[in-house]
This record gives sequence, structure tokens and C-alpha cells, in this order.
Amino acid sequence: MNTEETTESKPKGPMYGKSWTVSSRHINFDAADKAREGLAAATTSVKVQRMSDDTCVVKTRASAVKETADKPRTKGKPRTKAEKKKNRIGEQRHRPAPSE
Repeated sequence: MNTEETTESKPKGPMYGKSWTVSSRHINFDAADKAREGLAAATTSVKVQRMSDDTCVVKTRASAVKETADKPRTKGKPRTKAEKKKNRIGEQRHRPAPSE
């Protein structure tokens, strides 16, 4: 296996990295599975996760991805000397004339 194959990133879905909230805790999987079936809906994702102490946790998250309007990206603080100098020169040009 080449390093190129291992470093290649797979495309991630729109739900990747979204947080799960704990809905309920159960002693065995059967009870957790019943709770999962009751919570299953078209707009939520539900999963059952077994914990290290042999309990099961039912977790949920909204599966609808919110559409966000594309905003033009604003530049942050200038990082390099050249950017800082350019910023200072631009500020000097936009100063109002001194009044007497």
C-alpha cells in the first residue's frame, strides 16, 4: 500500500462532524432498540451505542441539513508585514482632511 492511498481523503457527507445528543439510557439492548424505534422519524437520525459498563445509550441528531446562504468571506487580521503595511496605507488614504 502506498502512502498516496492512505493519505487520500474520502468525501465526507453533510452530516459528518455533527453532534449527537443523548436521548435516553437503558440497561439492555432490547429496551434501547424499542426506544430507538419510537424515536425514528424522517428528520432525525437515531443510533444505539453500547457503553463500556454494558449499558446502552440512545442518541439522536437532526438529519436535515440547513441551507446557508453563501456569504463573501471577509479577510481577517493581516498576518504578514506586507499585508499590515498595505492596510496602514489604505487607512491613511481614507482619513478625512483635518479641519481648521
